[in-house]
Amino acid sequence: MYRLVKTDDGAVCYSRKSLIDTSVGKGKALLSSIADLEKVKDIHLDRNGWLKEALTKWIQVGSPVDALPTDPQGAVIRKVTVRQKVKTVRPYPQGHVAGGTMVRLDVFSRKGRGKSVNYLLVPVYAHQLANQEPPRLAIAASKPESAWDPVDESCEFEFSLWPNSRFEIKKKPTSKQPDGEHVVGLYIGADRNTGSFDYANPDDSTQKDQMTAKTG
Repeated sequence: MYRLVKTDDGAVCYSRKSLIDTSVGKGKALLSSIADLEKVKDIHLDRNGWLKEALTKWIQVGSPVDALPTDPQGAVIRKVTVRQKVKTVRPYPQGHVAGGTMVRLDVFSRKGRGKSVNYLLVPVYAHQLANQEPPRLAIAASKPESAWDPVDESCEFEFSLWPNSRFEIKKKPTSKQPDGEHVVGLYIGADRNTGSFDYANPDDSTQKDQMTAKTG
């Protein structure tokens, strides 16, 4: 859960984080250099002088995972509130949540001019799975979400791609491939900035490629 704070530089997101990330090997320190103190909320305020001093001393001795800093009363400091890098946040009763993990990609088609067909990619995030209505905004390359293409009655649902979903697609004909290239792949993930998605060779997962809605 995130706390959204408005500043002169815009909105900033903060959340409580453990000083040690135990999911990485023997543990990884959240703050490993003096410069990292800038992440800590209100670290330079006078009332937080004790916290700044404790964290500084801890960092100077190498941020040991087995010797966390302590407050003036001797209590171990295990968590701090730090600035988070998140692209989007959404309001919830308890605060704000980040845009989250993209769990699915819905593919729609829309008739274009003549016999052409346009394909639209709609990303679906974890927090949206609980919504009664699925998202209906298709990625528009290099544009903010507010300027994405709405999926309406003129669009037809084709299929959904989940991580490792196997798919078969015939690309549009080109001068080199007059009949259109037949592609079989395993879906990896989509890029909401470019409107493309990555996939792997089903027979060799180390061979990866990318496809856009325009070329698909």
